[in-house]
Order: sequence, then C-alpha cells, then structure tokens
Amino acid sequence: MTTKSKSASTLLRHAIRRTRLAPVLAVVDEQRRVVRLRFLDPDAPDADAERVLAPLRRAGCELLADARACAGLLRQVDEFVRGRRTDLEVVLAPQGTPFQQRVWKELGRVPYGATLSYG
Repeated sequence: MTTKSKSASTLLRHAIRRTRLAPVLAVVDEQRRVVRLRFLDPDAPDADAERVLAPLRRAGCELLADARACAGLLRQVDEFVRGRRTDLEVVLAPQGTPFQQRVWKELGRVPYGATLSYG
C-alpha cells in the first residue's frame, strides 16, 4: 500500500461550461475521475466557482484550469441538460467523510426521473 506524503499535492483540473440551466463547474483528477461537478450561480459563476475550489486549495490540491481535460464530462452534462442522455458515463472520485461517501453511494442508486424523500 502506498500513501502520499503530506507535502505532496494532488493535481486537479477544472473548467466551466455554460448550459441552458446554468454554468457548470467540473473538477477532475489526473485520471479524469470526477471530483466535483456543480451548477453555479448564473449571476456570479466565477465567484461561486471560487467558493467550490477554495476548500480544495486549502486541502493542498494544485488546481489547473484545463478545458480539454474536462471537455468530455462537460459535453455529457450539456447533453443531459438538453435531454439527449439520461445518465453520465463517468468515473467518480468524490472526496468526503465516510457519511458523505455513503450518501453519495445511495444517491447513485436513484433511477433517472425518480423522486425520493428521506421519509
């Protein structure tokens, strides 16, 4: 098992693309796995993106604007928003607490078009 030293930084690449709903921020790791994907405030997308990226910087990640690295993911999101696809063909690499990881796993089981509640 290998681990990174605390001084090693993780390189993440990010880009923003406008969709008919709102601008979308994508953040991927070096293997193009999705780390963050978020619709941004249409009135202040750059400021909203910075709020999403700031915790990653504080955690020691190196962030690089790279539209090419995020192009495939953002194309799929745009197709999804336009109703041309019902799922995304991506590999996820979400970061969070064990509880957050469990929640995200359960969210991934919700079928397209379904509405569920905690109740």
